[in-house]
Amino acid sequence: MPASYTGKGDRRETCLLGRTGVGKDDARIEALGCYDELNSAIGVAAAFSESEDTAKALKSLQDDMHTICAELGSASEGVPIVTDSHLKIVEMMITECESFVGQPKHFHFVLPGETKTAALLHMARAVSRRAERNLVRLSKTTEVSQNLLSYANRISSLLYIMARVENKRHSVQEKQPDYKFWKGKRHVEKTGQCCNGLENCKSC
Repeated sequence: MPASYTGKGDRRETCLLGRTGVGKDDARIEALGCYDELNSAIGVAAAFSESEDTAKALKSLQDDMHTICAELGSASEGVPIVTDSHLKIVEMMITECESFVGQPKHFHFVLPGETKTAALLHMARAVSRRAERNLVRLSKTTEVSQNLLSYANRISSLLYIMARVENKRHSVQEKQPDYKFWKGKRHVEKTGQCCNGLENCKSC
């Protein structure tokens, strides 16, 4: 039985497909690590989800994370890559989730949490944003496909709206942040609307 380690990375270097001697602090390795972390975060959310549909959708996203890592981790052709089809599927999933939760009258932030799965999806969303930032940073010095950049941007939107779906399925009212000690009078005077889009808002 092969060992779970080789010891080859003890000298601060690792390898990519078609390329050896890559520093473990290399920007591409950092991007790979972020999507590996995101894959794990999505897996945790899937494991705790009580919805078969949500778990199935998240498992599909995990497959996509492996596609992203294959594309980022290869210095040669002939590996899986993110395509237009990946992007279209994610956008379709976003649209379906939006139709379920409905569009709010006013945009507002929500506090991550309420239900366990929603909290885990928000955590995955935050990880996906960090992964995207690292990917954009990598694209400044290395060629990164537009499909991959677009997909990276969509995935956080999907995880956000999926978290809202989970809360609605459990009939949980999402909470908005309380901007303590701040009064939104200037906003109300200017627009005639509460700064949070609410009636009888105590902050305004």
